[in-house]
Amino acid sequence: QSFQALQTCLEGEILSLNDDNFSPEVANRWRTLQTELYRSWRLLETDWLFLASARQGREKRLQIISERVATLKGYCRVLLGSVVD
Repeated sequence: QSFQALQTCLEGEILSLNDDNFSPEVANRWRTLQTELYRSWRLLETDWLFLASARQGREKRLQIISERVATLKGYCRVLLGSVVD
């Protein structure tokens, strides 16, 4: 359930933004971040599905998921820094 809530938030609140939501200086950076956020999110979704069906190697899959979440958090920090600056 929390994964679904996070997905709804990401798609509805972050990925739905467009260049009009940012100053021209930030718009190019946003497009790059948006692409990377989307790509990382799709990979996280795939890893989550693999974890759900895994009988072995769950620890490794959890480590990968943790790294992907850290990457997404980093992109969000960059985005927040761009918007605030």
